[in-house]
Amino acid sequence: MDIRVYDPLRHAEGVFALWKQTLGDTYPVDRDTFLAHVLACTLGRPAGALVACDGEQPVGFALTAANGETGFLEALLVQPDSQGRGIGGDLLEQAEINLCGEGCRKVWLGRGPDRFWTGLPSDLPAAGEFFAAHGYAAQSQVCDLVIDLREKRPVLYRDRLERAGAEVVPCTRDLLPAVLAFEQREFPGWVAGLLRLAAKGEEAQILVVRKAEEIIGTIQTFAPNSRALGANLVWRETFPGPLGGYGAVGIAKTWRGSGLGIAMCEAAGIAVRAAGADFCFIDWTTIVDFYARVGARVWRTFTMASKDL
Repeated sequence: MDIRVYDPLRHAEGVFALWKQTLGDTYPVDRDTFLAHVLACTLGRPAGALVACDGEQPVGFALTAANGETGFLEALLVQPDSQGRGIGGDLLEQAEINLCGEGCRKVWLGRGPDRFWTGLPSDLPAAGEFFAAHGYAAQSQVCDLVIDLREKRPVLYRDRLERAGAEVVPCTRDLLPAVLAFEQREFPGWVAGLLRLAAKGEEAQILVVRKAEEIIGTIQTFAPNSRALGANLVWRETFPGPLGGYGAVGIAKTWRGSGLGIAMCEAAGIAVRAAGADFCFIDWTTIVDFYARVGARVWRTFTMASKDL
């Protein structure tokens, strides 16, 4: 067994088959989504994905991402028949060495910009034991949520917008500079997500809460056929109908407490349903009670875990 740098021409199909063998029943993912996320993580950093091979057969895979001094382990897979031979530990060690070489000082499980999982899935206990044994410490618990849009719900919060004299509108190319300026001022960590949508020509999927010319809030939405394969669409194979989603819910500091956040979420759910989704995915949150007001339920729970390098 040797560890090699992932080569998309030689390894893509074997690595996707490895995913199906190891996680296909629990976390099914379609081929295009899987390969798109691997590509996104490895653009400009070819050593971001590693393959353990027995001869020419992939038996293990590690995928990382990096952002400045922070690294992310997005996936670590070992073929079931090959587990217990130290392959996972060897892949993890080499992935950590590579992240150190990129200047990373800490690595998190999941949660990167091109993530599959928000963190370490709670329903994979063996993975939790493995990472704990390799020095990863639990930090907090978070959830992914889903709304069944097939369930008819009354519109409860539109009056919050009316009382504020505000409206929810799709972003346009003309509005985009002002939206980006708002995001940079209020939620700088979410600017990259807006730019991704705009780069795919999907700026209209950014919904904007606006009062006259003042931008009050933004929310990113994803239609089932969105070209931006963000975290909200990764698990679409899991659901019995088309999956959409929304995230990065942000109201300007001066307007918080006015009920506009829940009104914006309600409007986003309506927009996702109008785009053809039967289910609306909301990833990475701790405020379950807030989203329950618009019909969201917990889909999976995750442990945020990290290790200093």
